[in-house]
Amino acid sequence: RGGKMSQEIFKVTNYNVNILRDLLNQLPAFAEQVKAKYPNYKQWLSGEDYPTYDELVDISNIFHIPFGYFFFDRLPKRTITIPDFRNNKTQPSLELLDTLSFAEHIQDWAKDILAKWGNDKLELCGKYKNNLDIGELVFELKNIFEINNNWADIFIEWDNALDYLVDKADNKGIIILRNSTVHNELDRPLNINEFRGFVLYDDLAPVIFINNQGTTSDQILTLVNGVTHILIGESAFIGLDNLLPDNNDIERFCDMCTSEFFVPASQLKEAYEIETNINILAQQFNVSPILIAKRLLDMGLTTKELFLNIVQQLYQEEKSSMQLHKKETTNIKNIYETQFSRRFLQILTVATSQGDVLYGDALKIIKANATTLDNLIKEYDISL
Repeated sequence: RGGKMSQEIFKVTNYNVNILRDLLNQLPAFAEQVKAKYPNYKQWLSGEDYPTYDELVDISNIFHIPFGYFFFDRLPKRTITIPDFRNNKTQPSLELLDTLSFAEHIQDWAKDILAKWGNDKLELCGKYKNNLDIGELVFELKNIFEINNNWADIFIEWDNALDYLVDKADNKGIIILRNSTVHNELDRPLNINEFRGFVLYDDLAPVIFINNQGTTSDQILTLVNGVTHILIGESAFIGLDNLLPDNNDIERFCDMCTSEFFVPASQLKEAYEIETNINILAQQFNVSPILIAKRLLDMGLTTKELFLNIVQQLYQEEKSSMQLHKKETTNIKNIYETQFSRRFLQILTVATSQGDVLYGDALKIIKANATTLDNLIKEYDISL
């Protein structure tokens, strides 16, 4: 009365305080943000006070979990859902799990749309599942990427090579996703030491995710390694710690195919008899010196100890070079072209225009605003 409205502050008394306690213990980086923003969190833990609805929603956003988790009996355990052959099998970070979940969501959506449109299985998917022959598979890789002669004769710049290879894989129906953070959230970078990428196999909508935190040469190796997995019909994480695969026959096979694609052993052996300097050999084959070192190890021309010492030094040099020549991407279209390959953007925009996916759902799928989606539709709404 009197023209004034009283606003009552509603506190949430029925949430599970143990969920909050577990989050604060398990995710220290996000916990610090919560503690700094809500210094009375100790009273919440002791039951002397309770958070408001808005505060609890905000905390769920900080921890990047659904709000409903606070009413569960226990915090759900999230695990990796595909084979994990990384050498460094640490507990997966929330960033890795969220990235994997996002890619799976993209794949599920694309698969449903393509099936609805009557698309057939991609010919390359699982083509070599029962034929693990390095020579034949490398020949197939050269056909996919349309590289008939030596890799060294094709490109001078790594960035151009990466763009070219992504386009060729995209043309074959593979969805390529690339990012260096979770959903472009700058405070959630992906850890290159945790994973370099992963493959989600499907015979209709295979997906390769590439961690852009790596050097360009890392990304190229991840892409080709990913295509190799698709050819043999396998999902997997790509760790390639120091380019050394996990002690698994399939992973070793994929690693050998990737290495042979870039640096054929027979050619390197001939070159090494004339020149032993790794940097000069790298220039001759137009690959990273790290890959040359790896091939020398494969061929028994260097020791593992020496290889690891060489790799440590070369990685530092490559990372410094990458930071020095890092491209600035400000154009919205270019940003989305980097994150999503052309084929996926075409599927999304055509499906949106045809009404196969609601406009609002399309915004959620790529986490974009309406202006961005409208621009993408103008650019990519063409026949597949």
